[in-house]
Amino acid sequence: MTAQKGENLSIIGEGKNSFETGSLGLYLHVPFCAKACEFCAFYKESADRKKIDAYLEAIELELENFPPTKPVTTIFFGGGTPTLLSAEDLDRLCSAVRRVAPNPIEWTIECAPATLKKDKIEVLKKHGVNRFSLGVQSFSPTVLEAIGRPHTTKQTQEAIELLKSETQNWNIDLIFAAADSTMGEWERDLQAAIELNPNHISTYCLTFESDTALFLKMLKDTKKGSNKKPSAEEEARFYLKTWEILRGAGYHHYELANFARARFECKHNLSTWHMNEWLGYGPSAASQVKLKDSFYRYSNISDLDAWAKGVKDKKRVLVEEETLTSLQMSADAIMFALRLVDGVDVEKIQERFGCLEENKLKSLGDSLEEEKLLVRSGTHWRLTDEGLLLADRIGEEILSAFF
Repeated sequence: MTAQKGENLSIIGEGKNSFETGSLGLYLHVPFCAKACEFCAFYKESADRKKIDAYLEAIELELENFPPTKPVTTIFFGGGTPTLLSAEDLDRLCSAVRRVAPNPIEWTIECAPATLKKDKIEVLKKHGVNRFSLGVQSFSPTVLEAIGRPHTTKQTQEAIELLKSETQNWNIDLIFAAADSTMGEWERDLQAAIELNPNHISTYCLTFESDTALFLKMLKDTKKGSNKKPSAEEEARFYLKTWEILRGAGYHHYELANFARARFECKHNLSTWHMNEWLGYGPSAASQVKLKDSFYRYSNISDLDAWAKGVKDKKRVLVEEETLTSLQMSADAIMFALRLVDGVDVEKIQERFGCLEENKLKSLGDSLEEEKLLVRSGTHWRLTDEGLLLADRIGEEILSAFF
């Protein structure tokens, strides 16, 4: 099955075509930002009342016309800046989601320090939001300014105090190797985060996406003889220091970039890494669903007006549509699950999706193990720390092994 752009995928919204058993995530993209951060490549729009009203009307229609057809396990509001919306807007948005997904186990919202207020938290908690992810990025004013973050360290502290008093499950996002920051500065960021005692910490290496202001700035600096993009060796040192400090502080390092106190791992992301199904709502949101005997991936168009018009016409405007073979699902499942520090049982992947040629699988495992990038125990595969540092390269090798 290959859907045409704009085709009404009514099968996704019809109760008679229920998804197969397994967890289902719901991702909702809120595209509005007060200011575009220089490192961000996600789809975003400047916030004004007319655009926000049009978005809320369309998201209500999208959820109504294309609802999940089995219980939603986890919900994730991403952006953009979801907490840029007012408490009244968030109330309306959450009400629309609850009509189709009333009982999630976990409901996460991404927050920006400058936009997080008590009345918004109260509204979100009323609807069942039980996990808050705060985009701190750095506790250094110099680094925040260099990467174009529109909040101050004072606003960060105020937001954290608010989360501490109002919630139990909250995450801090941090970025390393930013703006020529030193290892010492990064260690201070990590120690500051540990002292605040969040239940979860996510740490990301600054990336230079080609369509961001930061990428253009990097090119300009390169022409001047100063390249701010860290080398692979520098990135590795930052990663290893991060793992050393956060593991030493008692955080469970459960995924390449994610650390949690016991039982506070992000269930939504874990479900995604284990190649379960998710439905995306809002402009640019991606989905992965099983229809009959095939898995299908697609994304909503990254255009607020075109997305809203399609929703009103009951014809989603879709891009990046792909029907996946069992072999593709198997390879992707291994590739993503190996980013999990505990690894994956490849036999269970074979049972779920099939199609893995045993000789190719053995050859791949032998090669990675010989390089000391992989540890095998029966059918269980786990990357070593050196392997985790090369997870992207290993992902490419997995795809090359089977295609």
